[in-house]
Amino acid sequence: MRIFNQYTLMVYLFFSLAAYSYATENMVITNITGRSLTVTFRTIESCSGKIRLYKDREFIKEYIDDRGSDFKGCSHHITASHLSPNTWYQFLIISDTVDDNNGQFYQVATGADLVPVGSIQPAGRVLLNDEYTPARDSIVYIHVSSNSDRNVSAPLSSLVDTNGYWYVELSNIRASDNMNSYVVSDHHTIHISVSGDKSIQIEAPVMDNEGGTQLYDPIILK
Repeated sequence: MRIFNQYTLMVYLFFSLAAYSYATENMVITNITGRSLTVTFRTIESCSGKIRLYKDREFIKEYIDDRGSDFKGCSHHITASHLSPNTWYQFLIISDTVDDNNGQFYQVATGADLVPVGSIQPAGRVLLNDEYTPARDSIVYIHVSSNSDRNVSAPLSSLVDTNGYWYVELSNIRASDNMNSYVVSDHHTIHISVSGDKSIQIEAPVMDNEGGTQLYDPIILK
């Protein structure tokens, strides 16, 4: 049985490329709050993706990709909402096969129910190797770390839109245990990892996009 916590989430995000079935790989759980969470993964072939959510092994609801029921691709970004705080859930992944974690189901817990304060929205763009074409089928993962210690946040994720742009709201970012807010300032470093046809990781000072006028340099998937 795989249990996801503050440590395994970060390991899965930046170091694991192991396949969980013939169809799904690089599964990461992000954007955990008291009421929602996001499951992301990639598939070898382009297909639709869903998750089936359970509580105490009792079926609750099936959630589709955030891009809609008609979306098919190799990247999948699925948000489960209207959940209860501090609660354990189980889920399985449905793509062109069913990934039930070898019959054990995946497990994840929601965090505390917190009220976001302030607003810092880093933003940027992801392009393919020609440095022109938007990397539409990509997911951007974010975590933040302190420059003065090893304190690391829980991960956030964002879909790249049809023009290649992404942004995240850092007021939603949590401490690694998802029970407290992670207070972000310009003394923190943002770690950006892009998962697409190719993957890349960069880091930079935390920076708000200032209404779209201050974007990070485009990330090129070479």
